[in-house]
Amino acid sequence: MSQKQSGTIILDYNPDIVPWHFFKDLIRTAAERGQDQPVCQNLVGACLHLTFPEATQDDPAYQAAGQSRPLGHFLIGDTVFLVIMAPLMEVYEKCRENLEQGFRVWLLVTDKYFCGTRQNAEIILPGKINVASIESFVSHSLERLAGFAKARLGKALRLLLETYNERVRTREADQTLMIQIPANLPV
Repeated sequence: MSQKQSGTIILDYNPDIVPWHFFKDLIRTAAERGQDQPVCQNLVGACLHLTFPEATQDDPAYQAAGQSRPLGHFLIGDTVFLVIMAPLMEVYEKCRENLEQGFRVWLLVTDKYFCGTRQNAEIILPGKINVASIESFVSHSLERLAGFAKARLGKALRLLLETYNERVRTREADQTLMIQIPANLPV
């Protein structure tokens, strides 16, 4: 269940439900508000930052011959992460360009478009693109952060949401992207 109050996103947290559902509800709520792209991008950025604090580069660009071309939303090592709600053909062309420049590619999409995106990726660039749903990617990151222990999930979710909110505070003009921390999450 979700609602909008004071501009922030408010969600209920049920520790008996797998985290994937929490993130599915978050993305659905953000989509209803027309904010799914920035919410998903900041959510993935928060996950990557918690795992690779010094290595995450937001909105990386490839510099060649005096030109700068955007690679995707994040770069860690030689891997480009693109966070896309529903990929159009131009996204696959961007993936091809990244691959040709020697980068590995992760294409993260909402669960609603996961199957179609994976099928398209296999047709267009077979075996070359990692495709995952944003919900699964973030849930797996959270589970790893919690050490796959249910007792630590709440604390890990709090840390993830605090990291997300800090990203929004420092990177976004639209502060209504903030997520109210559920009161039942441990400190």
